[in-house]
Amino acid sequence: MLDRYVVTSFTALSAAGASCAPQAPSASSVQILHDLPCYTLSQGSQDKVTNLVNNTTDYSRLDPASLYAVAAATQLQSLQNDQLNRTTLVSVGSSRGATHTFENALGAFAQQKRLLPTTSPTTTLGNLSSSILRHLQLQGTALSCSMTCSTSLLSVGNALAWLRSNMVEQALVGGTEAPLTDFTLEMMRSLGIYSGDTSSPFPCRPLAIEERNTFTLGEGAALMLIEKESQALSPPLATISGCGFATVNSSGKSSVRLTSEGVIQAMQAALQDSDLTPTDIGAIMMHAPGTKQGDDAEIRAIYDLFGEDSAPFLFSNKWLVGHTLGASGALSIGTALEMFSDNIPQFPYPTRIKEQKLTAPPSHILINSAGFGGITCSVVLSHPAIAN
Repeated sequence: MLDRYVVTSFTALSAAGASCAPQAPSASSVQILHDLPCYTLSQGSQDKVTNLVNNTTDYSRLDPASLYAVAAATQLQSLQNDQLNRTTLVSVGSSRGATHTFENALGAFAQQKRLLPTTSPTTTLGNLSSSILRHLQLQGTALSCSMTCSTSLLSVGNALAWLRSNMVEQALVGGTEAPLTDFTLEMMRSLGIYSGDTSSPFPCRPLAIEERNTFTLGEGAALMLIEKESQALSPPLATISGCGFATVNSSGKSSVRLTSEGVIQAMQAALQDSDLTPTDIGAIMMHAPGTKQGDDAEIRAIYDLFGEDSAPFLFSNKWLVGHTLGASGALSIGTALEMFSDNIPQFPYPTRIKEQKLTAPPSHILINSAGFGGITCSVVLSHPAIAN
């Protein structure tokens, strides 16, 4: 019997806190920076970062993207000793990386100030994963992935490849993002898709009935431990049944082709890898960034593959946590895990998708991510009670 690969632990820092549960963000989690609404860490998530810095020597030198990842990993220290001693792949990615440190260092350089000796090592992309490996004192290796908003789902796919080839015994994977900096916000403003809603508790409104751009940046991190089911020391939260990828030659401001071709190809590949059919999928966690063209392209892809009248339950959590770029796919997995626990989400506003109801946890959930460059990734999660 082939082994299955299961998620046995999950943790997150976000505007919604640790659980990614579909509840409204607190008023303090949506802040206005440079006249733009942004989803910032919840107070509980921020406290975890503050405690890490206060209790660990030299961690104040780390960029927030690294701090968020390490603080999230610290919540996984309930791992049993046998798990900590296993050969582990740590693969945590980011779209923007050490943005805060880069911008501060560049500002100092422009003023002809001497740079700190920690500038170079703390701005490497690999520091995201290696910091976790060192902090948890894990045995194994670390690597970091960066492929825009598909980053964390690609990290999951990479972890499956390492596990299936028996190169490691377990994988700690996910994404982290701290993009709320002056330069990043101005870059996003220049795309012409950023939300202008500075008064709503959820300025990002993916799939809303009023078809307009509501893209809103958020910060956060999400990590999960993936193990072989036969070796798992904790009850599984979900099975990772399959993963699929697609690349579409693209053009335009964001280098994302405004057709559904890539999304369809990635979903089909994930279903094939899972040995499932469209009728097996009970819910889809959409990428749905809150842009009119992006949301519509994904809706068309889903309706083309699944049928408009037979499409699964559709949801996006970006109204809850904002668009966290490289961490967004991992945070979507967190919301999917909540759905397996019978925490069925609903949008807090009218949407333009067909009326839908989900009265019980689905057996299988498809998660989509897409990003600049036309890279799309889909992952299928299965309820832990579902047998092969």
